[in-house]
Amino acid sequence: MTQPVQSDSVGVTMAREATPGTQPTTGWVQMQPNQGGIVKFRRQNIVVERHILSPNLTPEAGEVVGYDVQPELTMDLTKDVLDNWLEMTFRSTLKHSGGSGLSKFFPTAVTNGVPSFWTVAASGALPANVLVRGSGFTNAANNGLHVLAAGSTATSIKTNDALVTEVPPAGAILTVAGVQGASGDLGLDASGNLTSTVLDFTTLGLNVEQMVYIGDPTSGAAFAFATAGYVGPAIIAAIAAHKITFKRRAWTVGSADTGVGKTIRILFQAMVQNVPIDPTGANGYLLQPTTSLEVAEPGSAGSTDYTYLNGVAIGGMDLDVSLESKVTVKITMVGRVVGLPTSARSSGPSTALTPLQTDIFTTGANMPDIRILAAADESRISAELNKLTVSYKNNAKARKQLGTAGAADVMFGEYLPTGTADAYMLDNTLTKAIDNNTSATLDFLMKSADGGFALDFPLVKIRKRDKTYAAGSAVMQACDLVFDRDPTTGVLWACSLFSYLP
Repeated sequence: MTQPVQSDSVGVTMAREATPGTQPTTGWVQMQPNQGGIVKFRRQNIVVERHILSPNLTPEAGEVVGYDVQPELTMDLTKDVLDNWLEMTFRSTLKHSGGSGLSKFFPTAVTNGVPSFWTVAASGALPANVLVRGSGFTNAANNGLHVLAAGSTATSIKTNDALVTEVPPAGAILTVAGVQGASGDLGLDASGNLTSTVLDFTTLGLNVEQMVYIGDPTSGAAFAFATAGYVGPAIIAAIAAHKITFKRRAWTVGSADTGVGKTIRILFQAMVQNVPIDPTGANGYLLQPTTSLEVAEPGSAGSTDYTYLNGVAIGGMDLDVSLESKVTVKITMVGRVVGLPTSARSSGPSTALTPLQTDIFTTGANMPDIRILAAADESRISAELNKLTVSYKNNAKARKQLGTAGAADVMFGEYLPTGTADAYMLDNTLTKAIDNNTSATLDFLMKSADGGFALDFPLVKIRKRDKTYAAGSAVMQACDLVFDRDPTTGVLWACSLFSYLP
C-alpha cells in the first residue's frame, strides 16, 4: 500500500541570495513553520481556456501561459526568525552594534588561555568591555555572558574568562550583548541621560532611534544603578563621546546616579530601520533583497521530492500580538520562478543549520514595555492594551515580460506599515488624541530566553475610536494606527535587537 505524504514530515529551508534569482549553495537554514503555515509553495498557474464558435458546442483544451510565485509562511516569532527575515522585511542592512561592524559570529574554534579566545572569520576586533553571549557551544563555560579583554583582532575575539577548548558544533553563535562599564565610569545625570568618564560611546556602533536596555540586576546588583527604578529600556535621541541623550525612558527621571562602585551594563545588539531608496546601497538600502526556498516532501518508499523557489522577496508581514498568547508572524512573498518538483536535491539545503534560538515570544510577563505616548511631551495616551496587530507591506510585485516564464524580477514600492490596537479606556485621553489628530509614538519590547526585540514607531496617528460597552467588562476602544515618517529622524519604523535581556 502506497503511503501518502504526511504534513508533519514536510520541511522548509531558506537561504539569502547574493544575486537575485540565483540559488546559493551555502547559508541555508531550517524554518519552523506552524501547522497549516506552508501555503502556495508551488506555481500559481495562469491558464487560458478556449471557447470557440463550433458546431461541436464544446470547449477546447486550453494552455498554461504563465505563473505567479506567491508563497506564504506562518511561524511562531523567535529570535531566529528575526535574524533570518528582518533585513528583507526592512529592505535595509542591519546596523550592528559593538564597534566592529558585526554583532553575530559563527566561531570555528574556542581556545582556553590567557586570554581565552573565539576564532571567527572576520570583523572580530571588538573593543574591551564589550559584552558578548555564547549560545549552542558544547561546553557550558563557553555559553552565556562574557566581558571582552583588550586586544581582539579581526579573527580572534578575546576574553579574560576561562573558556573550554573545543571545536564548536555547526550553528553555535557568539553575539554582541552590550557593554559593561568600568567601576564608577557610567552614570545617569539629573536629566536621565547616560554619561561616562572614560568610555567613548561613539565607538560602540550605536544609532539614533535604537533602543537600549539600562542595567542587568538579574546578573547582580553591581551591574545596575543603585537608584530604585533606574532600569529598563530607553531610546537613543543623540550620541556624543561621553553622553547618550535618551527619550521615552521606562523610568521616571529624578536625581542623578553616578554609578559609584558599579560596573553598569548597557544592553544592545543591533538595529534596522527604513532608509530612502539608494541604488548604490551606500546608506544601507537593499535594492532587491531576495531568498531561495526549498520545500521537501517525503514520499513513499523513502523518496523525497524537492521544490525550489528563487528570487523570492517579502511582499508583506503580519504580526499578531494577542492577549496571553504567543506572537506569530505571517510572511507573504513574491518571487521570480518555481521549479517543478524533483527527486534531485540541490547542494546546500542538505547541510542547512538547525534552529538554535527557538524560544518563542509571548505576551505576558515577557513583554515588559508597550505604550502609546504623545510625541510632544511623552505623556500617556494609552498604557494598557488588550491586543495589537502590526501589518507591513513592501508593495512588491512581479515584473513580467514576453518570452519569460514566471517573472523577470521583483519591483518594490512604498514602505507601508499599519496597525490596530484594542485599548482599555482609563479616561478619554485616547479619544481626545484621536479627535485632535495628536502625533503619538508606539514602542514595545519583548524578551525570550534567546534575547529580545523592540519595535519603534516614532510618529503615529490614531484613527477610529469604536468603544465597546459590554456588561460586566471594562470599556474597550478599538483603534486603527497609521504610521508615518518622523520628519526629524526620517524614521518610519525601527527594530532593535538584543541577544540578552534580564
